[in-house]
Amino acid sequence: MRIPFIERVVQKVYLGVQQLNVRVDSKTKDNVFAGVMVAVQFQVIEEKAADSYYLLENAEMQIRSFVQDIIRTSLAKLTLDAAFESKDQIANEVEEALASSMSAYGYRIVNTLITDIAPDDKVRIAMNEINAAQRQRAAAVELAEATKIRVVKEAEAAAESRRLAGEGFAAERRAIVNGLTDQLGKLRQAGVDPEAAEVLLLMSQYFDTLTSLGAGASSKVLFVPSDPQGVAMFGQQIRTSIMGGFEATK
Repeated sequence: MRIPFIERVVQKVYLGVQQLNVRVDSKTKDNVFAGVMVAVQFQVIEEKAADSYYLLENAEMQIRSFVQDIIRTSLAKLTLDAAFESKDQIANEVEEALASSMSAYGYRIVNTLITDIAPDDKVRIAMNEINAAQRQRAAAVELAEATKIRVVKEAEAAAESRRLAGEGFAAERRAIVNGLTDQLGKLRQAGVDPEAAEVLLLMSQYFDTLTSLGAGASSKVLFVPSDPQGVAMFGQQIRTSIMGGFEATK
């Protein structure tokens, strides 16, 4: 209430929350110029409405001055990367300082936000190039590691394959030798002359080999001795070769 002709309304004060956007251009510790966007939300304290009118002529200008001073002081202590990581911390510092100073003038600081930190365009381009180079280097390292693992695994697989093939070949030769030895023993037990028994087994192996070669898709013509003397010489050569293989196997 007011007394007519004695009291009068000099100003209507808005008690709702207001927002002031402030841009502060400053330099970081690593000499990078950046623009910091700060959003300050404030309102008049109802009980101190008169103070907000009589004690402070321009609240927005006062808030702007405080924000610029605090931001420039804080940013000068941080590198650009650290400033991005410390946005919330800087905003809290601004809010605490504003709340302490503006309370005396009848204003409450509701919230303070740092909405953006924008470095110079050249710096931003350089930062993007650095990030891209780091990602490419990491990708190259991962690719090289994958290639290394693949090559090692292929080498291990090839070595294992050769080892198994060698074991299989050795087992096959042992089986052949054991079979021939067993057959030779049976022929001797049956009273067959030992030398004739050996020739019989060798010729059997020889003709089995010819049969296998002739069954191949790429085999067209096989030349073998036809006269008795040639067959005898050929049989002696086979005997010498195979017996030499047996001795090597033993």
